[in-house]
Amino acid sequence: MSKWMNYIIKEGSKENKLTKKQENILIAAVELISEKGYEKVSTAEIAKRAGVAEGTIFRKYKTKRDLLDAIFIPSFMRFVKPIVIKEFISTVLDKDYNTLESFIEVIVRDRYEFAKDETPLFRIIIQEIISQDYIKEEIKEMFLIDAYPVFTKLIKRLKDKNEIIDVDEITFFRIIITNVLGFLIPRFVLFPDLQWSDEKEINMTIKNIIKSLS
Repeated sequence: MSKWMNYIIKEGSKENKLTKKQENILIAAVELISEKGYEKVSTAEIAKRAGVAEGTIFRKYKTKRDLLDAIFIPSFMRFVKPIVIKEFISTVLDKDYNTLESFIEVIVRDRYEFAKDETPLFRIIIQEIISQDYIKEEIKEMFLIDAYPVFTKLIKRLKDKNEIIDVDEITFFRIIITNVLGFLIPRFVLFPDLQWSDEKEINMTIKNIIKSLS
């Protein structure tokens, strides 16, 4: 079970300890929503995968949206923020890289490992960003408050070392994020069943970013 699923079950048990059936419902919901998307999943499907009667779901969650909110909103605010931003800043961004290549390799491989280890979470984040305005606002806030200042310092250090072209912070961030997500979304969300050569794709992504910023 992933760190995220362990977190959801732990959080769900804080007010009232979850029964094994309720744990199975949450796990089944995460799996199905990440596989098919929220709109295409029925509570009957969730109940079937969880091995419970559909009425068992509605005894705790009045609607399908309540179920998704129970899974996603608390975990986004308390789990995703630290994982996506704070841990990312401390372990990846806030370091003194000697070269652009060393930084880009770390950032691409770090986000690949996150998407691979937490694929259901990654898929649901992508789905929710598209459909939910409050998620977009949270992402913007996380970037502007937490990540942007660190990006600014990092860019200055790389410019001082003549490692990158004269580029502003927004363009720097855009080039990195569009290339990284351009790999990760097809790999883990759109076409996960294709025969992927991950190492080859990682290296191509790194080279494309370096070419754009050198």
